[in-house]
Amino acid sequence: MMVAISSASRIHRSSRSTANIMSFASTATESGYSLIYLSFTNFNKANSAIFHYLDQAPMGSGYRAAPQVSFKPHNLWYLAYQNGNAAY
Repeated sequence: MMVAISSASRIHRSSRSTANIMSFASTATESGYSLIYLSFTNFNKANSAIFHYLDQAPMGSGYRAAPQVSFKPHNLWYLAYQNGNAAY
């Protein structure tokens, strides 16, 4: 069961057909802190968005929090976050 969600980093993306809001956020559960990714078309639909838990991705499990997403200056997407261990 998720206890809390915080530190959301939002990306507003528009195309001709739709507008999407993508968000990376910190979660707190009984087993610790992690990150999620979700996408929705407007904030009224955020509660029903599918949560993609990033501890199931290649980054693995463990303490992850405070995500920040940026695109500039290299026209590449960067996801930076806090980690409980040295992760470089």
